[in-house]
Amino acid sequence: MRLIGAFSPFLVRQDAAAIITVSSGLAFVPLPITPTYNATKAAIHSFTESLRVQLADTSIQVIELVPPGVRTTLMGQQDSEQAMPLGEPWSPLILRDVFVGITRFDQLQADLGISRKVLTERLKWLVDHDVLARQPYSMHPPREEYVLTGKGRELCDLLLVMAAWGDRWTAGEEGPPVLYRHHDCGQITHAELRCAACAAPMRASDVDALPAAGYMAVGTT
Repeated sequence: MRLIGAFSPFLVRQDAAAIITVSSGLAFVPLPITPTYNATKAAIHSFTESLRVQLADTSIQVIELVPPGVRTTLMGQQDSEQAMPLGEPWSPLILRDVFVGITRFDQLQADLGISRKVLTERLKWLVDHDVLARQPYSMHPPREEYVLTGKGRELCDLLLVMAAWGDRWTAGEEGPPVLYRHHDCGQITHAELRCAACAAPMRASDVDALPAAGYMAVGTT
């Protein structure tokens, strides 16, 4: 990111130039490291989108390469059904839409510009893994919409933290695209991580990652 910032003034003086960002092709990652992994991918995507806005009136073409997702041998979980494929871009976007009230298939497809086949596959995976649930909204004719489960709502908590990072580091001069009002206090605010034990702000630099029973079990299989 720093290199792109350093070279951009030079590139804008060229008749034609391109900036290419590349995110990892991993799609299935162990649940314990999913937040870190997906925050990194989201950061690259948000950075790329901000570049497109900043360089829209220049000769620079901004390209984001997202290699096809593959199962990995990371921590020996290539066959684990507990590994969530949120490395691909659509699942977080689907969750975001359902969170804000876009809950019906046709609405989701129209908002995301996604093919019916891919949307069907992503929704099926999210339902099968209890992140979303189908809920009838019409009996004649029978129609269903998608709602967040408890598991899905907690996953949206993660998306709020990622959005706070994007708002701080990648929003342009106009500011963030979405504001969040807290129900309890009525104030416009943002998500912040706090320690569940002492309530102090908790950042990655404030903690040590220690091997636990689950990690040891993975290592012995």
